[in-house]
Amino acid sequence: MSPWGHLDKLEEWDLTNCDKLEALPSCLTMKSLTTFELVGCTRLKKFPNILHEMKGLEMLHLLDVGISELPPSFGNLTGLKVLDIGAHLTQVILPSSIYTLQHLETLDLSGDFTFPMDVEIDRQPLCNSHASFSNYVFPRLKLLRLFALTNRSEIDFNFNICCPITLEVLEIGFRTKFVTLPESISRFERLSTLCIEYCDELREIPRLPQSIRYVEALNCHSLDSQSLFHQFREIIGLPPNLPPCLGVTSHVLKATHSYTEGFPYHCSEYRILVPGDENEIPNWFNHQRVGNLISFSIGPEFPTIALCLAFQKEDYSTLSSFLIHVNISINGSKRTFEITPTSSNTKNGHLYFSCRPQSSLQKLFQDLNLGDQKSC
Repeated sequence: MSPWGHLDKLEEWDLTNCDKLEALPSCLTMKSLTTFELVGCTRLKKFPNILHEMKGLEMLHLLDVGISELPPSFGNLTGLKVLDIGAHLTQVILPSSIYTLQHLETLDLSGDFTFPMDVEIDRQPLCNSHASFSNYVFPRLKLLRLFALTNRSEIDFNFNICCPITLEVLEIGFRTKFVTLPESISRFERLSTLCIEYCDELREIPRLPQSIRYVEALNCHSLDSQSLFHQFREIIGLPPNLPPCLGVTSHVLKATHSYTEGFPYHCSEYRILVPGDENEIPNWFNHQRVGNLISFSIGPEFPTIALCLAFQKEDYSTLSSFLIHVNISINGSKRTFEITPTSSNTKNGHLYFSCRPQSSLQKLFQDLNLGDQKSC
């Protein structure tokens, strides 16, 4: 038996990109291990057996490895909070013991997976006779990433069985196969962030929960963005007929902006980034202009202000990061409305929606005496 699997004082084991690594110790019993990194070990075919319960291991990264099946003893990693799994050019079969990982907060699945479904948890079937969920197998899960999944039944299983209603962040991307997201997404009552990338077949995002604050859909060129705008409009509570005094604004920005790491970001409460151009700006934006400056009156009360920017990269040959920077000036007093980074490698345009409710705007200008009439 290899002594490498019994280093009781080892806390972090990083084997990232060891592409010549073909085998690990047959068994692991490392009592102090908290982080285990195996990303990029493409020749590694077998994960060690876990002889005893390892409560200390909290982070396990198995992306882009050669492992196609995890051992039944995998469930002894009961302390796991972060688990990333993704096989190199193969499907991964998960053991039923994976459902004992009750402390998981982040689950990252890349590629195709097979979850065991004909099992019991606490003597109750995972699925009841109506093929619905009877338990949430990862009750503390906050973030779920699904990349390059092609089996729709496994996607539905993750939504309906694995995720509790307290899920906060959902990321989907890179050729994951679906036309619409499962309607059960509406039950995630704490979901604040939805990010989708490179899902060309995606056409529709169904009803989102009231908790949603940010949706990003990059390189999803079949998506109906208008229905998404309509959803946010209802969630925010914007009236159906917007009078000019509400100052809902829109302008087109064609210039590319670069930014550096460490730039102070300021994000509004509600944001959307989707494919589109200036012709797809919703017609309920009642102040529109081509350029990077717009002026209007907002009356004596602070309104809820939403804006929509249509922009396009000038050079799309490489992936570029740039900054969306929006300032707002009321009666000559200037404040930052939005500073947020994004990236793109496509020639297609984007629509960026940002909204600050009345209370947020009032707080932004709380130190100023603006008088009865305000001009932006």
